[in-house]
Amino acid sequence: MLRRLVGTVKEAGYLSVLCDRSALTVLSESPGRAVEAVGWVGRTTPLHSTSTGRALLMDRTPEETGHLLAGTDFSDAGPGAPNGLDDLMERTARARRTGYAVADEEFESGLVAVAAPVRDFSGRVVAAVNVCAPKYRAGGDLERLGRVVSAAGHQLTSAMKGRGR
Repeated sequence: MLRRLVGTVKEAGYLSVLCDRSALTVLSESPGRAVEAVGWVGRTTPLHSTSTGRALLMDRTPEETGHLLAGTDFSDAGPGAPNGLDDLMERTARARRTGYAVADEEFESGLVAVAAPVRDFSGRVVAAVNVCAPKYRAGGDLERLGRVVSAAGHQLTSAMKGRGR
């Protein structure tokens, strides 16, 4: 599925899971472009300044999220990152409504990403699938990317529930 997603959008794709207070990338797929987001397998990224983080937080209550991110330094991120817990909660609520999270220069200047949750048989978020790209190439197309990544998340969720591909 990740290979198909990357083949469709021509940008780097990742599968990540929650690990302590971060998102841990467990799988990545490269589009083979000269300029692309790097492979992050085995590395972690912050929950508060990434689309992946928000996708992983989608089914947590505000209290759970606040507890999980207690002590987080919100100033240590890109220029578009949330400025605090309330801002993060608002962005996570927006992601719940659309089915995908968008990060526009939140992790790093010039970088955009879109992520969607992957749910297990019980409906609980267990992973996130995301696409990451340079803003100059994908910044004007985030809504379409969001729909494509959301569809990929639904496909993985169906597979997790034993409903085929």
